[in-house]
Amino acid sequence: MHPLLFPTNPLPCYTPELCIITLYKMKRGVIAQPGVISRHQGSFTLERSISKEEIGYLLLYWDQVVIPGNNLVYIGIPGENDPSVSDVLKRPLINFSGSYSGDMVTDAVLACQSIVAQNLFKDVDTDWSIHQYGDEFILPPDSSSKRDYLKASICSALPAPHEDVSYNEILEFKEKRMDELGRLHNLVDELYIDVLKSPDEDLAAKKVFLN
Repeated sequence: MHPLLFPTNPLPCYTPELCIITLYKMKRGVIAQPGVISRHQGSFTLERSISKEEIGYLLLYWDQVVIPGNNLVYIGIPGENDPSVSDVLKRPLINFSGSYSGDMVTDAVLACQSIVAQNLFKDVDTDWSIHQYGDEFILPPDSSSKRDYLKASICSALPAPHEDVSYNEILEFKEKRMDELGRLHNLVDELYIDVLKSPDEDLAAKKVFLN
């Protein structure tokens, strides 16, 4: 059995709005942190960089994967120089000038994701999401809203390719099953819209994960 599988039965398009999205085939993009970061008073801890399996998950479900870096503390990721993903996986470098120490370094490292997001969210042809691994969602107070993170959180319940599957194999599989993937994204959109319509977004989101 192939390690990557989608349902073989066609998935229905429940609303006219989602049918429009299906026909339009909007691109999907994700802006992810390069590692799991824990913030402390005056410092931060890099618990780990994201794994090859986690990168494979991002490559499978999104058309564009952007993982920002910076010139203060650069966090490398597995396969970032792999030519097979050069058109999909991008690592823009944010350059900070001046002297940084303590909380200033932490703020700069955490700000990279939102700095890149501010520019990419202007792209009307791509639906961008924010994604982080770990137990806590950490962004500067003036950065992207929680809604930008919500859709990626719903997608986190989806299965990931095994780490033994190469990036190239993932992209080839994705190309062959593009229609199924599009229908899957439309269902995620529907769940996302249902959560936003709820008077209690946190409760509605928890129900999505439980179901």
